Amino acid sequence: MKNVSKISRKCIARPSLAFASFARHAPAYTPYQTFQSVFLVGRHGRRPLTTQRETSVLIIGPTRSGKTAGLVIPNLLDWDGPAIATSTKSELVDLTAGQRQSMGPVHIYDPTGELGARYGTTVTWSPLAGCEDLDRAWMVASWLCASLQQGGGRGDNDWSHWAESGKLLIAPLLYVAAVTGGTIVDL
Repeated sequence: MKNVSKISRKCIARPSLAFASFARHAPAYTPYQTFQSVFLVGRHGRRPLTTQRETSVLIIGPTRSGKTAGLVIPNLLDWDGPAIATSTKSELVDLTAGQRQSMGPVHIYDPTGELGARYGTTVTWSPLAGCEDLDRAWMVASWLCASLQQGGGRGDNDWSHWAESGKLLIAPLLYVAAVTGGTIVDL
């Protein structure tokens, strides 16, 4: 484990990360090597495999296959420009926010409020925002039910009925929760 970078040693606190490609004795990520405007995918021998400049990347793989540890974390640490990364786990923020904050502001969308105590710079959103106004409550209910109207491909027209019924049910609930200081959980 001599060649393991400082950040990868930190990652090994979670045993499954010890097998990520950047934590092996021939790491895909080395802290002194930067790849400007590209995404480092891995290595073929000693040669880096990268995307073309300024290419968007979508990573799909099974659970615990090394997506976060082997691809996302090393690239977020290497990238010095703006980045948008999503994850359902807090480890992405825990392992990269410190370095990313040294380059500029880091905004964390944390709808559950779970990370707010640790980072203090989280952003949240609630469908109740602005629903003290009944017209706004109807608009939000329409947005929430809009996807139900897409079911017409199955040959039935009942989806528009359910979308309209959903709005009639949800809009007053949004309004009452907002006016009384309730939360979305109260709905």
